Amino acid sequence: MSEIDKEKALKKLTELYESIQAEGDLEHDVFIPLNPYTVSRLWEEVKKQNLEYLQKQEVEIDPKLDYPLMMIGWVDAISRDEPKWDSIENTIEWATNDDYVTHQVGWVLRDDDEFVLMFDKKATYDDDVIIAGAFKIPKPWIVYRRTLSVNE
Repeated sequence: MSEIDKEKALKKLTELYESIQAEGDLEHDVFIPLNPYTVSRLWEEVKKQNLEYLQKQEVEIDPKLDYPLMMIGWVDAISRDEPKWDSIENTIEWATNDDYVTHQVGWVLRDDDEFVLMFDKKATYDDDVIIAGAFKIPKPWIVYRRTLSVNE
């Protein structure tokens, strides 16, 4: 959490604490010092209020965050868990097994001849686009692709 985030959170907690004190919304209507339990209780109330607020808001998709949502099936290099002697036929059968497909869902940031670059979290913070969960998949590893849509 950045210093700015901490300052915002502390300000919100202080405002909430003062409103609880002013409304007499305390069990015994007495001053409660800011101890870890009180801060924890206040923080839960802040999260609850923010969630209620966010649930009432109309969600607009920021055009800067508009990337295709896709599911990609891909295979990675694999090895057997234990070293064991086996026939060539059994080894080939093991290696050609398609049970090792990983299914990745995310927004496609880049799609070129060499790889697909995806991410699975995105937000706007102080008018900047931020992303997390970046994942680079080499094209030869991809076994299928499906463009997904979000029902609005």
